[in-house]
Amino acid sequence: MSPGWLLLLAAAGLLAGILSGCKAPRLWLIATIVGCVAALGAAAWVLGGGAGWEWQSEFLVGGEPVHLRLDGVSAFFLTLLATLGGAATVYSREYWTDAAHPRSARSGRAWFSAFIASMGAVLVSANGMHFLIGWEVYTVCAYFLITRERHRPKVRAAGWLFFAASHAGTLCLFAFFGLLAARTGGWDIGPMRDRAELAPLFWLALVGFGMKAGVFPLHIWLPSAHANAPSHVSAILSGVTIKMGIYGLVRFSGWLPVPDAAGWVVAVLGVTSAVLGVAFALGQHDLKRLLAYHSVENIGIILIGLGFAMIATQQGHAAWGQLALAGGLLNYLRNA
Repeated sequence: MSPGWLLLLAAAGLLAGILSGCKAPRLWLIATIVGCVAALGAAAWVLGGGAGWEWQSEFLVGGEPVHLRLDGVSAFFLTLLATLGGAATVYSREYWTDAAHPRSARSGRAWFSAFIASMGAVLVSANGMHFLIGWEVYTVCAYFLITRERHRPKVRAAGWLFFAASHAGTLCLFAFFGLLAARTGGWDIGPMRDRAELAPLFWLALVGFGMKAGVFPLHIWLPSAHANAPSHVSAILSGVTIKMGIYGLVRFSGWLPVPDAAGWVVAVLGVTSAVLGVAFALGQHDLKRLLAYHSVENIGIILIGLGFAMIATQQGHAAWGQLALAGGLLNYLRNA
């Protein structure tokens, strides 16, 4: 079965999970797991040496044809999304039950399936407008999952802080994709390393994706969101959601030219996040807040690898750049 058919099966499974989440918990569990397994199969196909997959529709969504692409980078991140998403789905079945949480468990299941589906859509989107739509949808899903116990003031405050910070980052991404479309003449995204005039747009991407990644000092939403979200949601926030920001930085630093100082800036932000993440973690007494600051630390380590990869590539040492990036992504696997 080709990656295209596997992704279609994944989409169908997750859609069935969304529709059945409120009234049929067993069907929700089966459908969501099938969706995650199918997505994992598509990613494994590409990572296992199969050719990358690409598809473009003849119909329009928001005035743009749907353009999907699954290559080595997106397949790597999709592997982690499918694996952790499936594991969290199984865990949540007994952890956040209808009996224990009658006000939130039913809708929470639907939001969780939509959360996984929308992050998957971001990973395979090759159109800037649809990338933004997927980014916004998964942000909204994350808000409703973080605030499962919204009757508690601390939970509501954590949810609104996440929502505000996320949309500050989204404004930067909207500017990034909007200016990119204006300068290239379309919303399709792909390799454009020869377009030197696009390099300054990297700074918008760094802020927008850095906010979601929890890079210090843009991490302000992360500790409270971790502390107040249900455990299975907190696991996805740490293992997948903040790494979507890393995906954006890896993806667009590879596809687009970057300013000469970009690698050093990313590396410095990485060192700062790694050191201060550990320092703040030492002062925490709440386990989830401690893990949140260690997530900031791990994001920092990944950024150190990405920063030095960018520096090595700019200086003509591609092999060293690949090694540095591999080290950063290896830490991603370890953290997940």
